[in-house]
Amino acid sequence: MLYFSLSKDEKLALSGEKANLVYDVVNIKVDPRQMDKLLDLDGIYPSYHMSKKTWISLVLDETIPDQMIFELIRGSRSLVAPKHLRKASEPHYWIVPVNLKYYDIGEEFSASEDILWTQKASMQKGDFVAIYITAPTKAIRYLCQVLEANIANQGYRDEESIKELMRIKPLYSFNDSDFDSERLKCFGIKTVRGP
Repeated sequence: MLYFSLSKDEKLALSGEKANLVYDVVNIKVDPRQMDKLLDLDGIYPSYHMSKKTWISLVLDETIPDQMIFELIRGSRSLVAPKHLRKASEPHYWIVPVNLKYYDIGEEFSASEDILWTQKASMQKGDFVAIYITAPTKAIRYLCQVLEANIANQGYRDEESIKELMRIKPLYSFNDSDFDSERLKCFGIKTVRGP
């Protein structure tokens, strides 16, 4: 992703009323199969100073909805830095399911600023964890950050299979309609059964 300011007419070959104004622009790598569809949208142009086969320029003048910009940035990041090339020091992002019948995470968060949570997979300090409330809610309710990882379970959780815990702190609470299962499907997340 490349961020800069430029005049629309100077670099994007446009004319008209806005041609002499200076705008903030970001270059985003995209799947070439999306290119034609994206270039038909207002505020998206063939990339300035990058390969026009796989890059586009977004003019940040509020023409493009923020949500779309965020989605394009996430997609661009995955294209330019695949997971197997990602630095171990970068935070990872997880979605973890919680069944309120068995564990009331909201009650625990209201009682404490941070909580001990069963550590799954290779979650580490600095990672971000979205807490997905299972049926009937089916939505992400909390975004948390891992404050500490690899804490030995010394009787905190009764289940013997739980060997390690992590300390998590909620950063944001969402309405259940913000990131429900239908919206998650739009991001390619069809089911949440594990981290």
